[in-house]
Amino acid sequence: MAVAAKNEVRSLLVVSKVPIDQAQSFALDTNSRSSVASCECFASGTEHRTGIHRRGARCGRNARPGRRRADHRRSGRCACASGWMSSKQKMPQGKDCCCGDDDGTLVKGVQTLFVYDIVQQWREMTGHACVLAIWVARRGTVTPEIVADFQASREYGLAHIGEIAEGASLKLDLPPLALERYLTENIDYSLDEENLAA
Repeated sequence: MAVAAKNEVRSLLVVSKVPIDQAQSFALDTNSRSSVASCECFASGTEHRTGIHRRGARCGRNARPGRRRADHRRSGRCACASGWMSSKQKMPQGKDCCCGDDDGTLVKGVQTLFVYDIVQQWREMTGHACVLAIWVARRGTVTPEIVADFQASREYGLAHIGEIAEGASLKLDLPPLALERYLTENIDYSLDEENLAA
């Protein structure tokens, strides 16, 4: 089993006020170490291609001053980025968008944002899917019963994605259909050949 994405994931984004090859600094949400590591890979890959050396600042979820100073930041909350392709600027569209003020801007005072889906960037850089989490254990410590429990838990979750999306929608204040599409179209829960190779 895994938590993986084969193309864009929509929940692991770098949102930038400038094109990524012009960014000098970035702020990272430290709530997910795999997200931070993925963003650092993206930034170092861009540094290699452009020669720009960036300054990274790790911020907690509420560290707004650091985020204001940074050229771009990692965001893990927006589920509406479907259609925001790598290295293109685009404004949010559709009923699933969860961001923006009344005037239609996502960030006060910034008219254009550059949104990069990290998994899509990973795919372009490596040619592989992006595996964000796997379940592992030392040989001899996992019994067939434990494996069966994990597999049953995954199957139960997959069979109840609509209910899970509804519950998450209340907690996250995001549209349930967007969350359901995210859980079924953007996240892959298998450790199939492609994910294992990645």
